[in-house]
Amino acid sequence: MDASSTNSEIIKFCSSVPLDDHKRLGLRHSGAFSRVLRLSDDTVVKYGNDVTEVEARNQNFARCSLASSDVYVPSVLRFFTDQNTDIDKQKGYLVMEYIHGKELEPALYPYAITILTRTLDVMSSISGSRPGPCEGGARQGLLWSDEENEFSSVAEMEGWFNRRLHVTCGSSVSLQKLPLILCHLDIAPRNIIPRQDGRICLLDWSSAGFYPQIFEACVQRILRPRDSFHELVLDMYNFTSEEQQQIELICLAWKNSQERFFLPETETRSTRFMRQLDTKFSDEVGGPYPVPDPPVQKGQPFSKSSLAP
Repeated sequence: MDASSTNSEIIKFCSSVPLDDHKRLGLRHSGAFSRVLRLSDDTVVKYGNDVTEVEARNQNFARCSLASSDVYVPSVLRFFTDQNTDIDKQKGYLVMEYIHGKELEPALYPYAITILTRTLDVMSSISGSRPGPCEGGARQGLLWSDEENEFSSVAEMEGWFNRRLHVTCGSSVSLQKLPLILCHLDIAPRNIIPRQDGRICLLDWSSAGFYPQIFEACVQRILRPRDSFHELVLDMYNFTSEEQQQIELICLAWKNSQERFFLPETETRSTRFMRQLDTKFSDEVGGPYPVPDPPVQKGQPFSKSSLAP
């Protein structure tokens, strides 16, 4: 099994590996809905329901943009989906270069921070005109709920946060004066591998895109209790007091988003599934699926208590 294997062969290989055998076969790390398997000495496949073409394009863009920096980005060999499954159940398969080495250990945190500081300066010079993934597509990552749609403008993104913020706070975020720059949005030890040439390899560009730089700090604030590394990353930035206030508000909006349900602005995979379920139920029994409509307006939250009789 290697990069020359067919899509069908790779799909079959991934589906044949028992979960408890992943480590033996080369699993480096995985997310909640993705896994990474070694195909050969120099090739790996990341696959799962949340592995998308957006991630592949992000990684390609970052590799080209950071080629002359101290950060190495693995090359993307190809991306494909399993066409033999329903579109809502399709897994993505990202075949890419395997990076030899171990993820960043605490003893090397200062070394990595030095390189990241220089790299973030380079990334801040790479700008975009529209918020979201590097070459368009649905946003992904820790900051966002599972809506799978795009922002058409900074104003729309600003409104997305403010709808979640205004549930508990009278203040608003103001993002339209902040430049959109290349951000990674998942800088963590598990995604950093020191290289023998003195550079570091930065993995997992699924959350990347053009966003205000304060978003990098927001993610680190959310992750901060997990590891001292996140404190070191936060210390790299020199934000103004106004930017610090924006970070606080965005983190509060994120917290509200975790604690409450907000109706999406457009149809998502989840709402499409519920609509299809309702249609199927209606066809079979002659009536709608018995789910109460929440008494809220578009873009507004509701709690479980609001569904009580």
